[in-house]
Amino acid sequence: MTGQSELNELLGGINFSSTARGKYRGVAEFLASLLGLPPQEVYVTYVSGGSKNDLQRADQAKDSHKVLFLILDGDYVDTSSSRLAPLIAAEQREAIILGVEDGQGEGTVPVRRILRAKNGLPTADLAAVFPDAEVITVGSSPDLPLFTEEDCELFARTSGKPWADISDLDKQLGKDITQRLKRLAVTTAAAQPGSLDWAPAVSRHLKQPTSTQPPSGHQDLWCCVYPATAPTKSHALQVALIIKAEGAELCFCLGSGQTSGSGAREAKELYAAARLRLRELSADLRAQLGEATAGFDLRRQWRDPGANDFENLDAWLSHAASSSGSSASISRDFSREEVESMGSGLSEEFTRLARQLLPVFEWVYGGHEVPSGELTVEAVRAEVGDLRIEEDVYAALIASLRSGKHVILTGPPGTGKTTLAEAVCRAAAASGRTKGHLLTTATSDWTTYETIGGLRPTPGKTLEFREGILLEAIRDDRWLVIDELNRAPFDQAFGQLFTVLSGQSVVLPYVHPDDKGRISIVPPDGVVPENSTPVQLREGWRLVATMNVFDKDLLFEMSYALMRRFAFVEVAAPPTAVYEELIDERAGAVTLAARASKALLPVREVKEIGPASFLDLTAFFVERLRVGEVSVDDLIVQGFYGYLLPQFEGIEEQEGRELLAHLKGALNSRQRGRLIDALVDVLGLERVSLEQTPKAIAMNEEND
Repeated sequence: MTGQSELNELLGGINFSSTARGKYRGVAEFLASLLGLPPQEVYVTYVSGGSKNDLQRADQAKDSHKVLFLILDGDYVDTSSSRLAPLIAAEQREAIILGVEDGQGEGTVPVRRILRAKNGLPTADLAAVFPDAEVITVGSSPDLPLFTEEDCELFARTSGKPWADISDLDKQLGKDITQRLKRLAVTTAAAQPGSLDWAPAVSRHLKQPTSTQPPSGHQDLWCCVYPATAPTKSHALQVALIIKAEGAELCFCLGSGQTSGSGAREAKELYAAARLRLRELSADLRAQLGEATAGFDLRRQWRDPGANDFENLDAWLSHAASSSGSSASISRDFSREEVESMGSGLSEEFTRLARQLLPVFEWVYGGHEVPSGELTVEAVRAEVGDLRIEEDVYAALIASLRSGKHVILTGPPGTGKTTLAEAVCRAAAASGRTKGHLLTTATSDWTTYETIGGLRPTPGKTLEFREGILLEAIRDDRWLVIDELNRAPFDQAFGQLFTVLSGQSVVLPYVHPDDKGRISIVPPDGVVPENSTPVQLREGWRLVATMNVFDKDLLFEMSYALMRRFAFVEVAAPPTAVYEELIDERAGAVTLAARASKALLPVREVKEIGPASFLDLTAFFVERLRVGEVSVDDLIVQGFYGYLLPQFEGIEEQEGRELLAHLKGALNSRQRGRLIDALVDVLGLERVSLEQTPKAIAMNEEND
C-alpha cells in the first residue's frame, strides 16, 4: 500500500502559510494509520524559510511525537537533513519525513527523503508507504556504498575519449558511481552531529558536454561534504573522496576558489576569512587534525598523487591560510587493489574523517569570535619570554601602536628588535587586532615588485599579476614585520604605500587575474576608485619594522616622507650587569665559557652589540669546551672571529686600535697577532696603523 496519492488529496486543499489550528490533524491521523502508530505520536508542520527554521519548528514537537512530517517550502532537502538528523537521537524519535511542496503555498507534497532511526520504524515499511522516497538510516553503521577496482578501470578506459566513443555500458557505470557517491555524501552530511548545517555535493556522471559544461576528460568522479554556511562548494573547507583511474583519493581540503557572477567578490571575501581561521587553530585542534589525518600527505593541490609538499602541519596551515592557499589538501591515496579490498571501508573512512574533523569545521564556521581586548605591555612581555627589555621600550611601543602609528624599532644588533616585533604581533593577534603576521627581510635591490607585486610568467607563457608581500599582508589582514628596513631603497620600494598611509587611495597599473579593473590600495576610510578592484587596509593594520642604526654606510638614507609616517622606538642595549647575568645563565656550570664571554664585553665600548650576540657566543664556548681542551686565549680569539668580528665592519683604524686596547689584558702576544690579522684581512684596516704603539701615534701627531 502506498500513501503518496492519498496524502496529496489530503494536502490539496490546505493553505500551508495559514495559521489555522488543527489544519493538519487529518494528515497526522492518516500517516499514523499507515505507519501503525497512535495519531498523537505523529506531528505535521509546514517549514517556511528553509533550513534556518527547521530546528526551531521541529523543536515545537513534544517528546511524545515519534514521527515528524515536515513540509518544506523549497528544495531544502539536502541541507535540512544534516540539521534534523541529530533530533532523531536527541529526542528519541523514530523518523523525520521530508516533503517538498511544489505549488504556491498549497498543493501536492512529494515525499523526497525519510530520515530513520537505526532501531526505529522498519525500512521496508517506510519504503512501502513512500516508494519514491530516499530512506536514510541515521545512527551508527548505516549502509554505506562500496567502490571497486572496476570503478577505477572505467576512467582508464574513458579518459580523454570523445563522448561518442564511450560505450553505453560505461556511461551507465559512470552514472552508477555518481549515484553511490551521492548516497555517501548525503548520508554523511545527514549523520553529522553538532550545530553546523552540512551540504553534500557530487560531480556530474559521464555525460555529453554542453556549451556551459565543457568535458572534464572523464578523469574522475568525486563527492564532498562541507558546511552549508560556506558561499559555494568551491569556496569551502571540505572532506572529499575522488574515484579515479589510479584508485581513490580521500582528502581534507579547500575548494578551488573559482567562481563567477554577481556574488563572486563576496564569496572570495568569505572564503579568505574562513582560510584565515585555519591559522588560528589552537594547539588542541591542530593535534586533532594531525591525529585524524595521520599517514596523509600535506599537499598544495588535490589530484596530485604522491606529492608531500610541506615539512609539517603548521607549514601547511600557513600556506592554506594565505592568498594562494586555495585547493590545498591533506590527502591519502588508495590503489585500485586497496579500493577493491576495502569494500565499504572506503566510505567508512570518508565518514570517519568528516566526523573526527568536526571540531575543526566548527571552529572555522561556527561563529566563534577571536578573543578581543586591549594590546597591553603584559601581553607583549609574555610573548617575548626571557628577553631583557626595558619597561620604557614596551610602553613606548604599545602607546605608538594604540595611537595609530606604524613603528620602526631601532638599536644595535642583538638587542632583540625582531623578537620584540614578532612578539607584539602575536599579542595583537591574541587581542583580535589582526589575523597574524608576515615576516620578511629587506634587501638593497627591493622594488615595488617585491612589496606591491608585479607581472610574472605563467605556465601558459602569459603574464599575470602576483601580489607582493605588502599587498598579501594587507589583503589577509596580517601585520607586516620587515627586518632591517633601511637596507631597502624606501621611495622605490614603498612609494605607493606612503600615499595610502597619508589617507589617499592608489590605483596600481595592474589587473588582478581573478577580477576586472585595476587593483587599488585603499586606506581604511578611503573612497574606492571607480572601476577598480580594491585591497583595503583595515583600521588596525600595522607595519612594524626594525633598523640597525649602525648600517648607515651600507644602506640608503631614510627619506623624511617615511619618517613622518612612523614612530621610532629605540631598543637600547641593557647595562653590563644584565649581560653578565645572562651569560652566567647560558653558561651554567661551564664557568670557563662565562669567563671567556665576559672578557669580550669591553669591545662594546667601540661598537655597541646587544645581548643576543653574546648569548650565541657563550653557547659556542660551552660546546667548544666539550669538544676538547683549548686555552682561554685561543677560545676568545675563535669566538671573536666567529661571532663578533662581522659586527665591526666599517670601523676606522683608530677604532681598531681601541678594540685591541680593550682586549689587551685578555690575549697573549700570539693571539693579539691573530686578532690583528683578522682586522686586516676581514675589515681591511691598515696593519702599520694597528701595530703602532700609543707613544708612536702621539709622536706622529706632534710632527703633523
